Amino acid sequence: MKRNIIAFLLLLATEIAIAKFYFTEFIRHVVGDVLVILLLYYLVRIFTTKISKKITIISVLLFAFLIEILQWFQITEILNITNPTLRTITGTTFDYRDMIAYTVGAILVVILEKIHKHETN
Repeated sequence: MKRNIIAFLLLLATEIAIAKFYFTEFIRHVVGDVLVILLLYYLVRIFTTKISKKITIISVLLFAFLIEILQWFQITEILNITNPTLRTITGTTFDYRDMIAYTVGAILVVILEKIHKHETN
């Protein structure tokens, strides 16, 4: 669990830095979307270590896809979300490339977990 907390905090700091400071479009829109999957995965793993890692990553990926699909339907406008922070978190524009980045993030989680498993054996 300690590993999950440390990973989550490092990823959270990275995501905040990406959101707060201007980076290139690639960093902001691609790397940020890849890392958000890792961030959510490690957050969930802090509280749900009894659920398999496979189920956790699939659930996180499906959640991210759901948020992206809700952007297609302009959910922030439907719910009249005006708070800039909430709009940043939920996103306002659908982009299929975000789903590709989320998938890359999920694959990265699987790779990192396999490396960690190999190192602990």
